[in-house]
Order: sequence, then C-alpha cells, then structure tokens
Amino acid sequence: MLSILITLILLLSVGFFVPYALKLQNANALYYGGKNGFFEDTLITLIISSLYCMGSVSWLVTAIAFAIILSVVWCTCTLMYMAYCKTLNSENKFHIALVFILLGNIVLNLLQHSIFNTNYLVDRTAIFYIVLYNLTIIFSIAKLIFSHKKKVLIFLFISVCSISNWVNAINFNYVLDWKLDAYISEMVNDLENIKNIPQGKQNIAIGTPLEFEQSINYYRVKNRLSWLNNVERMEKIDMRYDYFYLIKSELPTSYFDSIIQLKYYPNTNTILAKPKVAFKPRNIHFSGELNLGGAQLQMDEYKEYSEALSYIVTDSIFKHRNAIITFKASVKTTDITNCNASMVITLENN
Repeated sequence: MLSILITLILLLSVGFFVPYALKLQNANALYYGGKNGFFEDTLITLIISSLYCMGSVSWLVTAIAFAIILSVVWCTCTLMYMAYCKTLNSENKFHIALVFILLGNIVLNLLQHSIFNTNYLVDRTAIFYIVLYNLTIIFSIAKLIFSHKKKVLIFLFISVCSISNWVNAINFNYVLDWKLDAYISEMVNDLENIKNIPQGKQNIAIGTPLEFEQSINYYRVKNRLSWLNNVERMEKIDMRYDYFYLIKSELPTSYFDSIIQLKYYPNTNTILAKPKVAFKPRNIHFSGELNLGGAQLQMDEYKEYSEALSYIVTDSIFKHRNAIITFKASVKTTDITNCNASMVITLENN
C-alpha cells in the first residue's frame, strides 16, 4: 500500500511540474548546459569542478572519468549477479535504491535531451550526481571490505586521494567559479588609497577586460565611488586610461615597457597598473563658441532629433589621432522634472 501511495505522489508531482518545465523550455529559459553529450558535459565538468585547481590536467580528468564509469558498472553488475543468485537481503535494499536512482537520473537526462532537446546538465547544476555516486560507492566498498578484509586498501587509497585533493583546494576566500572576482573589492580599496586624479579631471578611468567590468561597476555603485568613471571593457591596452586592472598571463610582454605594476594579486594572477607616461590630451579649440547668431535650437517633442550642428576638423590641426571632445551647452526647459534632452555626437571620416 505504501509503495502505491509513493508512486501516486511521484506521478502527481511529475504531472504538476512538467507543464511548467515545458513553458520554460519554450521560452528558452533553460539555456544553461551543454550539447556535446552526457560524458563531456556532465561527467567531465563535474570532475573538473571537483578537482579545483588540478582540473586542467587532462589525463587525470580522463582517468577519473573512466574509473567512475567502471565503478558504476561494477556496482550494477554485482547487484544483478546477487539478484540472479538470490543472495540479496534487506540490507541491500538501500544500496539497490541508490543505484536505481543514479542510473534513472542518467537515463532521464538522456531522454530529456532526445525528446525535448534540453541541454545536458553541467558542473553545479549536476552536483546531485556527486552525492548519489559517493553514497553508492561507499556502500559498495563497505560490503567489499566486510566480505574481503584485505580489500580495505582500496578504501584507504580512495580516502588518501580525496583528502589530498581537499587539502590542496581548501580556502575561505573565494568560490572556484568566481575566483577571478575574489580580489576585486581589495583592488578597488587599493585604488582608492593610491589614486591620483590628473589635473583638469574630476575622476579617473580604469581600463579592464570583459571579465572584470561588471564586478568593478558593482563595487563602484555599492561603495558610491564618485571619483571612478563607469567601467567599460576594453579590447586592447589603451594608454588614455589612468589605471589598469589586468590578467598578467594574458598581457603581452611588450606592454610591460609601457605600464607600471602597482600591485600583484597572486591568487588570481592579476595586476593593478598605470601607464608609465600619463596621457595628456592637447586642448585644441576649434572655436571658442559655436555662435548661432542669436538664434536658438528649438526642441520639438514630436521629433526624435533637433537640428544638427557640424564642424570640420582638418588633419593638420593635430599630430596624433587621440582626442577628447568637450561639449558645453546652455539648455533651458519649462519643466525640469521632465527634461530628457540628450546629446548625440557622431564622428565621420571624410
């Protein structure tokens, strides 16, 4: 009676959640995952995440993957042989249930991908497999030790490997998936202490790659750093920035002749730096004022843009191609609360 009740509860749960899962799938909300297969997307990513800093050793990852497959096959075949020989007892029921749950989840993941074209689970979304696998192996090894006392060496070997990996990876400073962001807060504090705002500027600009853009902007807003410009990713080193936060290993050697390293963060292999020679823009006044002859540009609320002003800059005015445009305007509005005027500057190479 209990088994029938549990089956009904499971069926009702599936019937309740499946429609919502299909809606999420149709809305492309289930985008996190892989398309390469269960072995590569689920198993390999779980091993790499579990090995932490040693996840880049490809032969070790592959060896562990095949060892896991063989151990699951061994557990399954052992239980099937015991069932065939009718030597199963009540103590094996939990072990059998674990194996069925583990294999059942694998089969369901494969069927979901085949039928609904969902992604395979990867790293943290598949972490429940680690719990199921560890419990399955622990029960299998325990049974092996009780029946063959000399096999305790297998348990000791696995224990030593697991403890060594834990000792090598343990830390209280960051999560592996966000390791690069672990010292952004410290870097921002360092920058605040050593910053030197150039003359003629009210704030500073920091150049950084895509990996750090969002995190630095987070601390900029959180700590209300009015002295720091909004951070935008840079594709290459641009000496017009006042400071840089970079990944040292990805920085070409030639650039070290042009920047000064202020601080090195060893755990993330990143550096806080600044240009050796600060960029000094030339103040070229094309016109002291764009005189409209007393006329005003009247904004029309029914038009997207007002009338435009243009100015031609000849190449002979400046020697280099780096320039900063300073635009000042006097704007009047009848209702300051609804003023949404914006300035659009376009540069055209004639």
